[in-house]
Amino acid sequence: MKKTILISLSVVICLMIASTSHASWLYYHKPEYKGKVIDKETKEPIEGVVVSVYYEVDTYNIAGGGNRVIHTKETLTDRNGKFVIPSYTTIISPFTTSHTAGFIIYKPGYGGYPSGVAIHKSPEEYFSVDRYGNPGESLSGGIQLRFTYGVIELPKLKTAYERLRAMPSHPSQCDSKDFPLLYKLTNEENKRFGLGEER
Repeated sequence: MKKTILISLSVVICLMIASTSHASWLYYHKPEYKGKVIDKETKEPIEGVVVSVYYEVDTYNIAGGGNRVIHTKETLTDRNGKFVIPSYTTIISPFTTSHTAGFIIYKPGYGGYPSGVAIHKSPEEYFSVDRYGNPGESLSGGIQLRFTYGVIELPKLKTAYERLRAMPSHPSQCDSKDFPLLYKLTNEENKRFGLGEER
């Protein structure tokens, strides 16, 4: 009996330790993310860009399941355009597996992510701290592109139409308490165009 319990416990511990950051069981971990935001034209750093991250899991139940957000983090870029999102680790239920970390990058007057700015590779890999600054290549529309991991270029927007289209959406399960910095900036933009506040 003791031997069976010991073996079972060992298997669970090994599964938790050996789990990757994607599709792990009981254990959810995402690494530190690091990046730099610059103006696409001038290549100058952009200060005050909000970088929001939402952590998702896949849930399983009798009805089928789906994914849901379990945590959010936000920060603003500094005067050098740099940001750091600390790593995140938690325990998740047995009927849940780790999913992706989603990103929203926004500053009024600029194109943002995911609305209109390409990030080569997945955002998780692109901003992963061990990849920051290393050059890489990606295939997009049959064209080989060179890019630098963690450096994102935002285009300056010229018209009101462009600015309104660039306003980001967020996961439906989230609201202003999950993304206070993002909501502050989007509400400032709404006021600029005479629109009501988001809640």
